[in-house]
Amino acid sequence: MGEQSATATATQEKDVVDPPLRQLSKLLWEERQVLADLLFKLEEAHLLLAARRQTWLPRATAEIQDVLDELDRVEDRRQGMVAAAGTELGLGETPTLSELVASCVEPWKSTLGEHRRALLGAVERIVDATTRNRSALMVHLAAVGDALAMLGVERHHSYGDENRSVAVAAANARVLDTRA
Repeated sequence: MGEQSATATATQEKDVVDPPLRQLSKLLWEERQVLADLLFKLEEAHLLLAARRQTWLPRATAEIQDVLDELDRVEDRRQGMVAAAGTELGLGETPTLSELVASCVEPWKSTLGEHRRALLGAVERIVDATTRNRSALMVHLAAVGDALAMLGVERHHSYGDENRSVAVAAANARVLDTRA
């Protein structure tokens, strides 16, 4: 009888814990897709920069912002689901994904562990793409500054990536010769 009671309790606990973990797993898949979309948009922007197609950069930037907004919405939902799962597992409302993985039983331990590894990899690739884009933009900014200097436009200094001083043209710069 004691064994049946323990099995019944374990089944009840599983029924209580599985729904939040299942929902969290589904949402982590969604978050992985949004991160993949973000990486794609960053790569598109990089290709535009490499091809010197700056005309399309505002559109690419807007699309990146749209994906970032979607990522914010997914992260807000994830926060609620992590709180529910953490509470059910006795971890409180703000456990890390790593803490959830450590506290889960199979199949959730493996499933959430795989999500964690995939999310970390996606973030690493996004950081790399962002760094490449930032570097490409700095090269283009320097080229624009050089071109404006050749036209006699006064240059001012600002701070770029890693607080390096970069030259930028004055706000009142004119490229066209209005005297003609």
